[in-house]
Amino acid sequence: MKTHLIKMGLMLCLITCGFFLAATGFALDNEPYAGQYEVLKKPPSNRPSDKVEVVEFFWYTCPHCKSFEKHLGPWLTTKPDYVEFRQVPAVFGDLPPEGKIPDDADYGRMPLAKAYYTAFALDVLDKVHIPIFKAIYVRHRNLKSQDKLRDLFFKNGVSKKHFDSVYEGFWVDSQIRNAKAMTEEYGLTGVPVLFINGKENRYRLTSEKADGYPNLMNILNYLIDKEHQLIDADKANDTNDTPATAQ
Repeated sequence: MKTHLIKMGLMLCLITCGFFLAATGFALDNEPYAGQYEVLKKPPSNRPSDKVEVVEFFWYTCPHCKSFEKHLGPWLTTKPDYVEFRQVPAVFGDLPPEGKIPDDADYGRMPLAKAYYTAFALDVLDKVHIPIFKAIYVRHRNLKSQDKLRDLFFKNGVSKKHFDSVYEGFWVDSQIRNAKAMTEEYGLTGVPVLFINGKENRYRLTSEKADGYPNLMNILNYLIDKEHQLIDADKANDTNDTPATAQ
C-alpha cells in the first residue's frame, strides 16, 4: 500500500512538472527576447494616444552613437506610420535657472546640442546630422564652438546670419531645457539608449543588454509591434462600446 502511494506521488509530481515545463516553454516561445530589455514605469501622459513613441538619447561626441546611426538611419526610412520617433541630445550637468544657456554648460557638449536643435528648426537635419558625426570622427575636428558649427552649416547651405539667429534664439534654449528635463525623467546614465513608450509600458533598450545593435533593432521592432497591437485592441474596444446612432 505504501509503495503504491509512493508511485502515485511520483506520477503526480511528474505530471505537475510536465505542466510546469509546458507552461514555461509556452511563455518563452511568446517572449523571444526575455532578459534582453528592461520594462520600466508607464509611459508619459503626453505620448500620442494612437502611436508608439520611440525616443533615442545620444551625443555627437559618443563613438557608440555614431556606430548606431548605421542601424538607425535605414530603420527610420522604413518605420511604420504608427511610430513617432524623437531624437534627444542628452543634457547632463547644471543649467542656469533663467536666461541664456552658456555654451560651456554640460561639460562642453552644449554647442553640439544647440546645433542639433538649430538644424531641426531650420529643417536641415538631413543635411548636417551625419556630416557632424563625420567631421568629429573622420576628420577629427573639434566642433565645440559656435564659430566652427557655423562654418559647417554654411558649407551645407545655411547662411551664417540665419544660423546665428536660430542658434542664439529662445526656441533652441527652450529645447535644451526640455532635453535636460527628459534626461532626468528617464534616469539616463549613458548613451545611446532607446526608450519605447507604448500603451501600457515603457521599455529601455541598450546594445549591451541586447547583445549588439542588429539584435537591438529586432527587439525594437518586436516591442513596437507588441504595443501597437494593444493600441489597436483598445481602439476596437472603444468602437464596440460606442452606442449606435438612432435612426
